[in-house]
Amino acid sequence: MGKVRKGGVTINGMHGMGGVGKTALALVLAEALSPTYSDAQIYLDLKGVDPEPLKTTDAMAYVIHSFHADAKLPEDEALLVSQYRSVLHGKHCLLLRIMPKMPGKWNHSFHPKVAC
Repeated sequence: MGKVRKGGVTINGMHGMGGVGKTALALVLAEALSPTYSDAQIYLDLKGVDPEPLKTTDAMAYVIHSFHADAKLPEDEALLVSQYRSVLHGKHCLLLRIMPKMPGKWNHSFHPKVAC
């Protein structure tokens, strides 16, 4: 935890059988690290097993609106990516992405990004 707080470690992901506590662990770590990422702690459920999973553009829009609720979003994806990057530039935030690994199975992964 100390190395993460000092910016020396990035957690790329965790995977395993469903029900072993991956999401719970991710949430506990996010809570413990929240003082380090004072600009934002954002939770994204990517809805990977839903008939309509969360689109990348919708995830970026959610993050942008987390910082600027009234932001006008471009329809062009390349412009949206630029706006997303601009909004996160220089911020210390934790982005916790929860996504099921395999459709129809109780086997989930989480992919936190611990620095923005």
